[in-house]
Amino acid sequence: MTFENYDLPEHDYQLAVETVYKINSGSVSALQRNLGWGCVRAAAAVERMEAERVISPMSRSGRRE
Repeated sequence: MTFENYDLPEHDYQLAVETVYKINSGSVSALQRNLGWGCVRAAAAVERMEAERVISPMSRSGRRE
């Protein structure tokens, strides 16, 4: 499932990037917990960060670098 059609506001995206750097975790669940976001909004942010290479794609073990 992709979330490229989800209209994530730029402010929300920047907040997600800052949060990922602050908590050192680029997972959907981490954004949900720290920002109080729903699954779709958090997943859209993670997908965009992957596309822009802010975070790495998930490895086979389920981790990101």
